Amino acid sequence: MIKSRIVSLLPSATEILYLLGLQDNIIGRSHDSDFPAEVLKKKIVSAPNIEESLSSLQIDEAVKNLIHRGTSVFHIDQKRLARMKPDMILTQELCPVCAPTVTEVKKAARVLDYKTRVVSLEPHSIEDVFENINLIAKEAGIPDRARSVIERLRYRLDNIPPRHKNVRKPTVIVVEWLNPVMISGHWVNDMVKIAGGNLLLSEPGAKSRYVDWYEIVNANPDFIILAPCGFDIERSKKEIYLFKHRTGWDKLKAVKRKQVYYMDGDAYITRSGPRLVDGVEIMARIFHPTWFGYPHPHDAQPIV
Repeated sequence: MIKSRIVSLLPSATEILYLLGLQDNIIGRSHDSDFPAEVLKKKIVSAPNIEESLSSLQIDEAVKNLIHRGTSVFHIDQKRLARMKPDMILTQELCPVCAPTVTEVKKAARVLDYKTRVVSLEPHSIEDVFENINLIAKEAGIPDRARSVIERLRYRLDNIPPRHKNVRKPTVIVVEWLNPVMISGHWVNDMVKIAGGNLLLSEPGAKSRYVDWYEIVNANPDFIILAPCGFDIERSKKEIYLFKHRTGWDKLKAVKRKQVYYMDGDAYITRSGPRLVDGVEIMARIFHPTWFGYPHPHDAQPIV
């Protein structure tokens, strides 16, 4: 039986629901569930407890203060949730900063006087993302629908490595936060590897982590991708001065060769949904433009 009333508190899960053809079953969303554009018509159930227009450093400090006080980074509208009477709520347990955790959602769901299934997604790799698609389809009552969706995504990924397999793999660092500096983990290692690169300072499946700036200077990668969590390219540009003024910036190999790129991290890297495949294709164009062509400026832009 198809779950007819679904609330998604995780933007990647929202994108998966649309890919599975369950858009009409979504009755509520998180504030940052913004793709595809038509989802903006859905009612918002969760929102952050911090002002997103703050600087990177201010956001980081605000998040740490909330967590230190034992306060959630997100607010869930319990009254609206109760009125919606969802059959299923999708959330995550991977990161308390990315979306409401399953513990917070279960606490909020206590106001519901009927049985609601709370499903938590915790991917650490691209393969885990595919398993999340299977899980959502199964929980929604349409298990067979996931097969063709995953096959199409796999086909796109499988078509990339054969075209660069005999080409040198450049070293890469993906920056997930600008101030303080954080580098990407989890599924990003898979992404860079499939795209024909070698991710530095991060092990496969490891969490994203803060790094000292000199770790990046000493690693001296061929490419640097700036893709802050929750930021699009234009938002990232507002704080590029933080990097350009750092000691050793001008001496970095990637800077000298003009191989530092902005990417829309929110769309293609930090959001663990189907558009990670788009992200891999964009990376392949960055690392190997001779084989794949240069990326579209909407997807990635070199820093000048």
